[in-house]
Amino acid sequence: MVINAIVDTGFGFGISLLAVSTIVAVFLKRMGASNTVVGLAPAVTIVAGALAQLPATHFTRRFREKKTVFVAIHIASYLPWLAIGYLTLAWARPHPHRMIVALLGLMAVYAALLAASMPMWGQLLPRLFPDRKRGMAVGIIILAQGSAGVAAGFFAAYILAHRAFPLNFATIFLTAGVCMVLARSLHLLSHESVPAEPPAAPRENMGRIVLGIWRRDRRLRRFIVARWIFESGAAVGNFFAIYALARFGLHDQAAGQFALAASLGSAIMAPWLGSLGDRRGYRRVMGWGMALALGATLLALKAPVAWVMLVAFFVSGLGGAADGVAYTNLLVEMGDEQTRGYYFALATTTMAPLRLAAPLLWGLLSDKLTVALGDPAGALAGLFAWSLALQALGWIALVTLVDDPRRPRERIAHWRRGMVWPRFY
Repeated sequence: MVINAIVDTGFGFGISLLAVSTIVAVFLKRMGASNTVVGLAPAVTIVAGALAQLPATHFTRRFREKKTVFVAIHIASYLPWLAIGYLTLAWARPHPHRMIVALLGLMAVYAALLAASMPMWGQLLPRLFPDRKRGMAVGIIILAQGSAGVAAGFFAAYILAHRAFPLNFATIFLTAGVCMVLARSLHLLSHESVPAEPPAAPRENMGRIVLGIWRRDRRLRRFIVARWIFESGAAVGNFFAIYALARFGLHDQAAGQFALAASLGSAIMAPWLGSLGDRRGYRRVMGWGMALALGATLLALKAPVAWVMLVAFFVSGLGGAADGVAYTNLLVEMGDEQTRGYYFALATTTMAPLRLAAPLLWGLLSDKLTVALGDPAGALAGLFAWSLALQALGWIALVTLVDDPRRPRERIAHWRRGMVWPRFY
């Protein structure tokens, strides 16, 4: 537990400096990118990650020990950020369009390698921590990441305010890459409880295994549908920082302050949310996360002054902590030792088309509305209102259709054929 906390402190510092919705988004706008291109940044990472997960799961399924391969792939995934930092110094000012292309391409490489390791994390998690302490362990990891993220927010705000462009962003990217490489290397010191016998990996081809899981597990299908609806609206959160800068005329250093607020929200609630998941189930924690994300969008839409945007990012961090605790643990409990990696990869892959399309559509719509209205902030505010309805529908789908694997049929409401009103419990 201590080693994992140290690892994730360094990782949290680095990853907070690379937040797509704050630091990267402001960097792209600083180079003259449109909102459509800003929406493309999370989209390319999602597509690259989705393409890598199922093949990586199938390739690593027979590895008895997962930790060493997991760490090696993770470290390789951070190297593109060192290249991005160097290229920012060379290209950001004289060749902004070339820099945008390089940034998106290297982010895709980063996402593909990082995603290739994530199904192994779903298999490592129950090996590193006991079943009834898994949520608390993830909560402490998120606490470590969030606390480091607060420090990263101060660091980013200071660098953006006191160093000229593009040296400020190059410093941030290079610092993030170095921190994550060094921190993840320490993961080799953690103890993995390897089964006495190698796991009996399925011998069928990958397509047959995945199709079999999809056909027989209705809970997984419902879970994915609920996430589709919710995330189609929540993707508008990638434009919170751009909206705040446009509406209130803030300096670039506000991106660091927003990242700080989100990290603080993530850190402050994560251990309690993990404990709640251990005691009451992770589906409930995910429901809280969706509700908090909806609240963050509402705050951003109604913010009368700039400091309310800090509150919106703080609440968004609370929702992110709940989702971080619940997402992996819920999928871990849906599968078993042989299938957990496939569950994680299947959920991520089936979400990929939406995660690609949603940010691009929100960005494209905001560009069109900006041209029509002549008001960038007003265009984004209109999109925030539409996104609220989608997030609310996704939350309703989760709490009414998806059971917790520990407590089958535990939902807020349940319908049966012939019932006029749902039964609540």
